[in-house]
Amino acid sequence: MLSADELNEWDEPGPRGMILTLIPAYGRDYTSAKDAHQAFLQGQDFSLQPSGVYTSIRDIPHLQRQHNIEAIHIKYKRRTRTHAIPLWTLR
Repeated sequence: MLSADELNEWDEPGPRGMILTLIPAYGRDYTSAKDAHQAFLQGQDFSLQPSGVYTSIRDIPHLQRQHNIEAIHIKYKRRTRTHAIPLWTLR
């Protein structure tokens, strides 16, 4: 169970929240959605598209407060596939 402080880190996504698209940083690639998801949860760096800014799961609470994020899409398998992570699953 999350503490009150942890609950306060996450805002409820709105009905039309933003979707972040991330690609693995530093030339990494993943062959499956499971591997990409696991890397994200482990704090690996990803490149936020289209800006190219590096980010990780540690930045999501801050980005959520600023941009009303609804979901995160991670590109994998040479950027030909997309794995969607609804924000509420990260709580």
